[in-house]
Amino acid sequence: MDIAATISAVTAAIGLAKEIRSIDAQIDQAELRLKIADLTSSLAEAKMGLVDVADQLRQKDNEIARLSAFEGDLSDKIFKDGFHMDAFEDGTPKGDPYCPYCIERKMGLFRLHHLDKPGRPSGCPHCKTVYVHAPHYFYEKRG
Repeated sequence: MDIAATISAVTAAIGLAKEIRSIDAQIDQAELRLKIADLTSSLAEAKMGLVDVADQLRQKDNEIARLSAFEGDLSDKIFKDGFHMDAFEDGTPKGDPYCPYCIERKMGLFRLHHLDKPGRPSGCPHCKTVYVHAPHYFYEKRG
């Protein structure tokens, strides 16, 4: 149940409670019991909806925590030519760069790969973004 449905169930329960309060003393017991049963049902729906909403909020909190923790993953990377890359001990870049879009969106660190297209562009295997002028470096130092 989503938030709107939960609000609707709570609104219905409040309406039923108002109706019960306004019942005349001369009303028969059967109608009073029916209203109380409707109220109980509406409150049970609202409770289930609130449990669902709490689960959704917990999942979002976990996702926020996961994405916030991603910030530290770039501490050992260098930033050169607009891309984050691994580096040798002397600070020169090595390997293929990481996808800037995935880093910006905090989706993770994904290395760009050469695409078999004219101009040798690079592409991200995760988000499928294509970079025409991505730098590429050797994995081992050449001297």
